[in-house]
Amino acid sequence: MITPVVVDALRLRWFVPPELGETVRWGLSWNVDSPSRWAVVEPAWLLTAEVRTSSKPLMWRLPRDGSDIREPVQPAVGRVGALQFMFDAEPPLPSRIEAAGA
Repeated sequence: MITPVVVDALRLRWFVPPELGETVRWGLSWNVDSPSRWAVVEPAWLLTAEVRTSSKPLMWRLPRDGSDIREPVQPAVGRVGALQFMFDAEPPLPSRIEAAGA
């Protein structure tokens, strides 16, 4: 899979980007800045990914409503073709999810 790469030079000053055409393997991340950054690349992609439980243990988080009752969060792995990504989901894990572009 050929994926365009955007390097934020202000946040990653220590990072030396690969040469043009060089094959690299690295994890992709998605955060609050990502939709605006990736929207120009491909706004309408949509893939259905198979989901499996990650080897990481079940985690617990405090709920957004501020109560003291912890909620379980299951680390999971989504995969479609050569694209693989990690995410956290509320149990029970779905067998498939749709991953979509910005």
